[in-house]
Amino acid sequence: MTRFLLFFLIFFTSPLAFAQDLKKDNYIEIGFGFLVPSDVSTEPFTGTSPSGDITYNNLRGNIEYDNPIAWSFEYGRYFNKDLSLRAGLNYTLSKAKLKRIYGTGSYTYNGITYNISDSLDRSEANNAESFDNNFKILSANLYKDFNQLNLNFTPFIGLGIGLADIEDTKDKEMVSSLIVGFNYDLYDATYIGGKFLYNTVSGPTNNDGLKYEDIDFQTWLLHIGRRF
Repeated sequence: MTRFLLFFLIFFTSPLAFAQDLKKDNYIEIGFGFLVPSDVSTEPFTGTSPSGDITYNNLRGNIEYDNPIAWSFEYGRYFNKDLSLRAGLNYTLSKAKLKRIYGTGSYTYNGITYNISDSLDRSEANNAESFDNNFKILSANLYKDFNQLNLNFTPFIGLGIGLADIEDTKDKEMVSSLIVGFNYDLYDATYIGGKFLYNTVSGPTNNDGLKYEDIDFQTWLLHIGRRF
């Protein structure tokens, strides 16, 4: 781990490692931040889970998660420098843990019925781990940079589309993103920046038989990158 951190610092911060051309064709980024789910709800459902151990009675759940840490990795390329357009392939991963569940209806698990209209915290909801989710998102992003003459600061906007692999769901789902952010040049080929993404995932079905409505969440990231 120490060797990796040492290599990372040398790779991104040593000015001797970079050429003089500011606008290289390719870039790589690593980002760190938070994923903030804002609208996670299930559709009303009465029935039994595929495994048969959970029975739902007109259950419609609203789920709150702790805001989990997110890591982001991106490789991209400037394909039209005259228009300041670039495209990137991004991989983001995060783990969200249930904070509380509330809504209408009830479910029965191991012979005990839980009424979620009472608002259940994680410690009160049996089988709470079934609502925990690892988020893995692979997306293709298109960016428009707004270059500032003689300034190191470059704001940008973008759009993204890809697939979300959510741990406790049956299939990968489509995800779309609106992106706004900025980069600040440190050296000839190294920069830092920030990025905000508003994401929407098409409603998945979890392994316990509950169908989610479309999931909205925000991703806040700080990143460091290198052009080459």
